[in-house]
Amino acid sequence: MSLRNFTSHHEMRRKTYLKIINALRAGVNSKRGIQDHSGLSWGSCSPVINHLLSQKVIVTQGINNEGKPGRGRKTRFFNFNREKFLLMGMEIDTMRITSCLTTLGNKQLGSYTTGFDQSITTKNIFKYITKAFLECREKLQLEPENVICISFSIPGAVDVERNTWLYCERVPDINEIDFSHLSGKGVLPKYLYIQHNIHAQVYSVIPTAEIKENDYVFIHVGQGMAMSANMGGILYGHRGFAGEIGHIPYANIKKDVICLCGKKNCLEAVLNAKKILKYISDNFDCDVRSLKEIKDEEIIRKVALDYLLDPLIYVSTIVSNIFDPKRMIIEGSVLEPFYKYLITAFEKRLRQTTWLNGPAEVVWYQSTDMDGSYGAILHSSERIMEDFINEIDMDH
Repeated sequence: MSLRNFTSHHEMRRKTYLKIINALRAGVNSKRGIQDHSGLSWGSCSPVINHLLSQKVIVTQGINNEGKPGRGRKTRFFNFNREKFLLMGMEIDTMRITSCLTTLGNKQLGSYTTGFDQSITTKNIFKYITKAFLECREKLQLEPENVICISFSIPGAVDVERNTWLYCERVPDINEIDFSHLSGKGVLPKYLYIQHNIHAQVYSVIPTAEIKENDYVFIHVGQGMAMSANMGGILYGHRGFAGEIGHIPYANIKKDVICLCGKKNCLEAVLNAKKILKYISDNFDCDVRSLKEIKDEEIIRKVALDYLLDPLIYVSTIVSNIFDPKRMIIEGSVLEPFYKYLITAFEKRLRQTTWLNGPAEVVWYQSTDMDGSYGAILHSSERIMEDFINEIDMDH
């Protein structure tokens, strides 16, 4: 066989495996159903399913008779193995790692959070990741070799193509951490993937939000501020930094503030918990240490309308006019205590400030709706499948 024909044959096999695995992921669980869903012939479909069964990638979960009981052809139903070929997502924060475990079909099996006494640094990150991996494994009672990959959700500047965590203003010791060097190291699996946490967070809500079109912007306002834009596909930018809206200078600021990044008047330096608490302390007879402690309705209303509304409208107008999204999704722990007054005022003002009324729909979420560790798996799903299909023995 010529190299060209071999390459073509290998590519056809790869696509066949991908179609069948995607059918199983979509919940189609019989041979006939998989054949119909994938559009493959019986001769192409059946050998691949049998091979996946022999490798224990999938297992039989039930057998039914077609027609009358005891007569007719028996139909077997399949599902992904819940004990092998598992996927792990990890959401990395400064003092903890939250891990999530799923089947190859993205079915969640459990999650676990590992806390640390010291902040993550370049020197201790491998130790912390290993600790989180082992604790999650023990908690969920699985063997480490049964996890085939880890997908990381990471804050700050991330180079997805080079699998490198470049920088994070909240973790200043982080500097050019190449995750590919951790591949297969110690107990860790061979395949490791990274992505910015903003993309992982939005992917975690897409299934529940029933977002089917690749036409949205997702704005997050929490410890930091960032955006994920999907215009027929996630926009990453030349260096992978697209979406850093938190570092747009806020033009309407009255007194200069220094951002953690070192620059002046970033939106992220205005829309954060410390600045809101300072605003409350300076303008009201109220001593609170966290946003959740604010109970006075008038203070909540004033903060929403007099402090938060203008900078949020400022950045949302820019985003809307540049990308013209069908849907704008907004979420963040900094905003949530003020949703009662903020949502209606925001949506009314946005229609006034944007070109031709802005997005068709604005959707608001709670931060508890987000699961970055699970979203990390969903976001890396296509890359995981490509590597997995190339890994398993298809020349059977």
